[in-house]
Amino acid sequence: MKKFCFKKFLFSFLLVFNIYVYSQESQWFTFTADNSPLPINSVHSITIDNNNVKWIGTWGGGIIKINGDEWAIYDTINSPLTHNNIYEIIIDKENNKWIATFGGGIVFFADGNKKTDSLWAVIDTSNSGLNHNTIYAIAIDSNRNKWIGTWGSGALMFDGINWINYSRDNTIIPNVKIPEIFIDRSNNKWIGSAAGLLLFDDSTWTLFDETNSPLGNWAVYSIIQDRKNNIWVGFKFNGVAKYDGKNWTHYTYENSELPSNTVYCLATDSSDNLWVATNGLGIAKFDGDWTVYNKTNSGLPDNYTFWITIDKYDNKWIGTLRGGLSVFNENGVRLK
Repeated sequence: MKKFCFKKFLFSFLLVFNIYVYSQESQWFTFTADNSPLPINSVHSITIDNNNVKWIGTWGGGIIKINGDEWAIYDTINSPLTHNNIYEIIIDKENNKWIATFGGGIVFFADGNKKTDSLWAVIDTSNSGLNHNTIYAIAIDSNRNKWIGTWGSGALMFDGINWINYSRDNTIIPNVKIPEIFIDRSNNKWIGSAAGLLLFDDSTWTLFDETNSPLGNWAVYSIIQDRKNNIWVGFKFNGVAKYDGKNWTHYTYENSELPSNTVYCLATDSSDNLWVATNGLGIAKFDGDWTVYNKTNSGLPDNYTFWITIDKYDNKWIGTLRGGLSVFNENGVRLK
């Protein structure tokens, strides 16, 4: 089979930027292209690695690494990154980064974890079993297999050597666009397609539709598991659903105070509260009741939100379409 190659790349572009507004008294702070090294105000994904370093995937500006006050920017000009539109960044147990690009395949990055210089590898259709270079999602199971959702070729599993493609030809996947893949604590694979939610336990596929659930052939954008092992699913146009293993509870704009049925990202905080990023109506917190934060009633700079990630201090890191990278904490933002 085709093989991809690792390359050493010494990255030297490092910015030190002191934000003096770090304060226990401030609930909101937003990094923008005007007040920080952020190269563009469209932030699509946020991941926190094993060392509490933030990895920011932008839409058009590559990747930002935030380690305390130090910022590093990786893009197609100064690094082997193949595309500046970043859909997702996943961290493995060795703290390596698996980067889903929107057109440049997958980029693997070991940023000096074990050596003084950085190790990069590009995995694309020219050098591997990957069958599409537009990557929506990457997830890593308990056996360290990589599960990959593509724009138009279904899902793939990569065990480090072999590639297996799951599509409409060999499974019940209803659509070959796979925006989300999530691995639960039992190592089950939850596959979010553009036309329905699936569960794969490595032997049996289950499609949740109107025959066995309140769900339909809805596009899935986010899947998470809370501390009680409930599965939460965010849909592109159909709100949020919770599955406790037997029963579904469906929340929409029409039957609850969820502000929008277009849900891009879900997260849970240290109290197991649900946080919802919506496209156009801000973010929402669900703790049994709904609380909505938007441009009108809070420090959120943009109601179009792509992503929410929550760090060890319970700061909510929020990626917006045009307003930059926002940080929110009800008890005061703590960044260092």
